[in-house]
Amino acid sequence: MDICCAILAGGRSTRMGVDKHSLKIGREMLIERVIRKASPIFGRVFIVSKEESVPSFGLPVMKDLLPYGSPLVGIVSALLYAETESVFVLAADMPFLTEEGILYLMEKRGGEDIVLPVTEKGFEPLHAIYRRTCLPYALRNVERGMFSISALFPYLSVKFIRDEGAFSCNGVSVFTNVNTREDLEFARRSLGGDHL
Repeated sequence: MDICCAILAGGRSTRMGVDKHSLKIGREMLIERVIRKASPIFGRVFIVSKEESVPSFGLPVMKDLLPYGSPLVGIVSALLYAETESVFVLAADMPFLTEEGILYLMEKRGGEDIVLPVTEKGFEPLHAIYRRTCLPYALRNVERGMFSISALFPYLSVKFIRDEGAFSCNGVSVFTNVNTREDLEFARRSLGGDHL
């Protein structure tokens, strides 16, 4: 398989005061849930984090290679660590993630540099596929202090996937993440005892 999966686990949340990926939905940590959904699909899954103490559940933890707190830095690190042509990047705090959504996006990829979903709220760079061809442009932008993913778009071939029906779990967008205590409680209420 020419694609692996990198789970980006940022550090301590400034809004919540804790490492979000360690918070639990039922008996599972957020990151554990993402690992469980991704692992059956990919031959290789690894975690990218600026902290080595992230719960890894047996997966390799790769340290962010650059000292900036930005999703783009995590994506660059994932591409540099990858041994495949492409990397499916996932955020560690997506409790509504589904295997179906991952597989659907993979089915839609062709030879593009980036394949990512777009919703009415915008594009979703942390549930997306990046090819190694992104690296020179991403590194250049990081060096220039340009951390927006969209700043890459003019230089690369990008495929936007707009089928929101494929990205739903229990009627909630799979891109919904956990940034606040309210988000966490919403996920707990919505998913209940769901461990599927």
